[in-house]
Amino acid sequence: TDATPSGSPVFLGYDAGPNSCDNIRIMDLTVDGNKANISGGAGDENEGINFKGGIDCQVLRCEIRNTGQDGIDLDAGLRTGNGIHNAGGGPEDTYVSRCKFERNGVARAAADADTGAGIDGTGSAGSLYIWDCLFQNNAREVLHAGGIMKLMNSELIHDSDDYPAIDLIGVGSDASSYIDNIRLKWTGSSGGVAIKGDHLYTKISNSLIGSSHGGGVAILATSANQVTLINNRFKLASYSVHLILTSGQARVQNNDFETYGSNALRIENSDDGIAEGNNFTTASKNHIQFRAGSSGWNVINNDFPNSGSVSTTGGGGVDTKLVGNRGYVNMTWTTGAERFARNDIGTLHFNTGAAAGAVVEQNDISTAINHTTVNFNSNTWRRNTGAASDAVFKGTTTLAAGASTVASAGVSAESNI
Repeated sequence: TDATPSGSPVFLGYDAGPNSCDNIRIMDLTVDGNKANISGGAGDENEGINFKGGIDCQVLRCEIRNTGQDGIDLDAGLRTGNGIHNAGGGPEDTYVSRCKFERNGVARAAADADTGAGIDGTGSAGSLYIWDCLFQNNAREVLHAGGIMKLMNSELIHDSDDYPAIDLIGVGSDASSYIDNIRLKWTGSSGGVAIKGDHLYTKISNSLIGSSHGGGVAILATSANQVTLINNRFKLASYSVHLILTSGQARVQNNDFETYGSNALRIENSDDGIAEGNNFTTASKNHIQFRAGSSGWNVINNDFPNSGSVSTTGGGGVDTKLVGNRGYVNMTWTTGAERFARNDIGTLHFNTGAAAGAVVEQNDISTAINHTTVNFNSNTWRRNTGAASDAVFKGTTTLAAGASTVASAGVSAESNI
């Protein structure tokens, strides 16, 4: 009612003693937070459902809407303001299924940037399971940190210029998220999934993530530890994926990238990752770009059907292997790539001093090898084919400098056609 205190959830499960809030079931209800008539600041709890503690609680077939703070708050009293909020040593093993979350968390998110979502799971003591749910126009659709979250078979529609649809924040050493078979679309500029705060492990699979006319990034990992992206479709984002990892290994496998921004896959501060079996049906400037702090990647068996580049900048891409990639792709290298083998290459361009000691073998280089500013020191070139393998590279035992080529030393070239 309009007289409801500003700090009161519609439903409050308070763990005042041992087992006092266990095995709760909330089913087949509409929970309306009446936020238009209730005021409250960032510390208030104008939420739909708040479990302060407990084990094995379930919310089934409910519609939760119009809360100023969280739709569901699982916080042990720490953080709030989301569609579902799972935070701070709170409940263990919470199950949410076949629910709808709409227009929750906006008031709290405006007051406190760390809060505000459809489901807020920051700092949970245990596991949060979400499946077959619909999220629409919450401040964030899902906010999670701490414990394990599994989000499956759900649809998320997000319109925000302030916060991403799914916000994964690392709290403690056990924050892990598993996202499978979701459909996520946003229309604002905030993007799709943000992974930050040393989130321990994130796996996203079998999902459609994109924006028809919004901005932002489909997957933005700014301080993650390990990220796995498998069998997804990333569509029409400025950067389909942007990886900045603090440790661990990124695996980007069997995804479809459809983007018209600057980069389809941009990699920073990430070592020893794998980009394998992806399809870059894109008009991006760069299909893949390696930036500062990235090294040791394996780029294997990807398809590049449209014109674009695999390139480096800022010292990135050291010791990278590019093997068996198909399609017309331009490769521009400014650092020491280790191996180029069995690729279909449009133009291969090594900047001055780049790729010293690289092995370049069995590639089809169709347009040109840029040898006007390149230094091929200690490279090995063998069994390459294509129109670009001009007289400078054919049948010589030593790769000689062209008329305007930077002199190269110690280069071996054999059986290039």
